[in-house]
Amino acid sequence: MPLLSPLVIPLSSYRLALAYHGAAYTPEKNIEMLTVMCAAFADCARGRTFSVAWACRNLHMAMNNCMKAHATPEEQDAAREEWFATRLQRLKERERKAKRAAEQEAFFREWWGLPQKEREEIEKKLEKFKHVEERVAVVRKKTPGEERR
Repeated sequence: MPLLSPLVIPLSSYRLALAYHGAAYTPEKNIEMLTVMCAAFADCARGRTFSVAWACRNLHMAMNNCMKAHATPEEQDAAREEWFATRLQRLKERERKAKRAAEQEAFFREWWGLPQKEREEIEKKLEKFKHVEERVAVVRKKTPGEERR
């Protein structure tokens, strides 16, 4: 089965928002403008229910116009490409944190003399991370043009 281009694979709205507002893709002017407009609307809407419709109408229209002007499909594509380009870094970071948590748990149990009934489970968790490094190395070999560290 051929691999799909990142432009073909749709991101969920959550991941697309992370790509826009996270560290993945940040064109400074557009994000600043969108952030200011959204924050102004959010401040106006805070504490209101039905009255948002008429009390914050001008801010809502301004925010929508700003989003229409700056949240273009080209920027969505660029954010999507950046999201998929950094997926290995995020995977390695998650695995590193999980491995560190397992090591800390083992140290905690040893320090306080707690029973090691889960020793085999902890060893399995640590063993699993060895395979992650091999998997990342294989993916890196398949991905052309990516910087190697």
